[in-house]
Amino acid sequence: MSSEVQPRSDVVIEAKGLAKAYRIYKRPEDRLLQAIFRRKQLFTQFEALKGVDFEIKRGEAIGVMGRNGSGKSTLLQLLAGTLTPTGGTCQVHGRIAALLELGAGFNPDFTGEENIYLNAAVLGLSREEIDAKYAEIVEFSEIGDFLDRPVKTYSTGMYMRLAFAVAIAVEPEVLIVDEALSVGDEAFQRKCFTYLHGLLEKGSTLLFVSHAAVSVVELCSRALLLHQGELVLDDSPRRVVQYYQRLLYDRGTDNAALIEEIRAQAAREAAAPQPEPEPEQAAVEPEQVDPNAPEPYYDPGFISSTMNEYVPNGGRISDPHITTPGGKRVNHLIHGQRYTYRFRVDFDEANEGVQFGMYIRTKRGIDLGGSPSHGPDEEKLTVKPGDLIEVRFDFVCSMLTGTYFINAGCSAMKDGTRTSVHRIIDAMMFKVITPPGVKAEGIVDLGINAVTQALGKAEATSE
Repeated sequence: MSSEVQPRSDVVIEAKGLAKAYRIYKRPEDRLLQAIFRRKQLFTQFEALKGVDFEIKRGEAIGVMGRNGSGKSTLLQLLAGTLTPTGGTCQVHGRIAALLELGAGFNPDFTGEENIYLNAAVLGLSREEIDAKYAEIVEFSEIGDFLDRPVKTYSTGMYMRLAFAVAIAVEPEVLIVDEALSVGDEAFQRKCFTYLHGLLEKGSTLLFVSHAAVSVVELCSRALLLHQGELVLDDSPRRVVQYYQRLLYDRGTDNAALIEEIRAQAAREAAAPQPEPEPEQAAVEPEQVDPNAPEPYYDPGFISSTMNEYVPNGGRISDPHITTPGGKRVNHLIHGQRYTYRFRVDFDEANEGVQFGMYIRTKRGIDLGGSPSHGPDEEKLTVKPGDLIEVRFDFVCSMLTGTYFINAGCSAMKDGTRTSVHRIIDAMMFKVITPPGVKAEGIVDLGINAVTQALGKAEATSE
């Protein structure tokens, strides 16, 4: 890793042709023989990372996604300086703190207190600086009662608490987190995410590896998708999550064809860039404030450009749309009114245990909620080739002003496993208009009713 070149003021991380390859030997003795007989190759070469190029600017939060073995951890270790690249360069400018493998940098035989001093020193703090921050580290980790015990007796959650508390104590300009927040209790995870948001507001940079799509969407402003060591997509978290889920779950898809689809999509967007709307901003439009126009309507030009269709596996979904109770097709909905989401499924194979589903997300990809067509104890459908089924989901529009996306899905039992028949991500998008007088704030109206009651004057208390 190099930092000799003077960086541009806004670029914190720069990778050019970054690559890492490993030599795989069949037998341990082949390593020695290779050193003696250099002209003969006794190993196979595994390319963990293949010529990756990207830049990350100050204050950005970057999610890194990909299936197991795609090169995520290798990339972060190269950036953290714990691995040496076999090709290309990477430059990181600023103080780095990295949470890589759980417990990395800790001596299992040392106590928690001893490991605080050890790990913080490795991250660049002096003894005096560690002394000054020690109480802060202990308070954040919430494991004060166990600091005099060897960390080999700690649970994974306690390991993570201590490692995270030490990492943030160095006030890093670049924080690298590799799946570390996937362990531990939910309350502490929330505490960590709150801190990360504050860190980003101060201008620090975050690289965040996670298989949790919701965490990447909520925390990151941009995401990278790795596949077999290659960077195949550098885009918004929402778009990257869509294709990551395709790679995970769309078993009927040829991976090579899907990767080409991803690259083609990225090339099209690069040729005609369209900036993503600001997250969840309450843009005020004429139809939202005109008391004479709170009526749902359909705009034929308001269509989902991010629709992502999985390969059909025994059936195909068609014509997803929303209607009013009177059957009128709409994509501009009025808050508080009732609607029906409909789609059809044309089956070309016999299927048992068939059920359908829908899910609503924000424009940043944050899950709001949805429903299957059948509950766990309800009898599912059995269909034959040629059957055409219409599915209807009735719902009250409780979302507030904004743009939303809705998915459509169908699954069946195949060989004892629930398997996707067909799925469309962002099958359609719709806008919600909040009429005047609605007090609710945020994304969803929770039906909160505030009541105040005068209780008279408070009695004075004597000391």
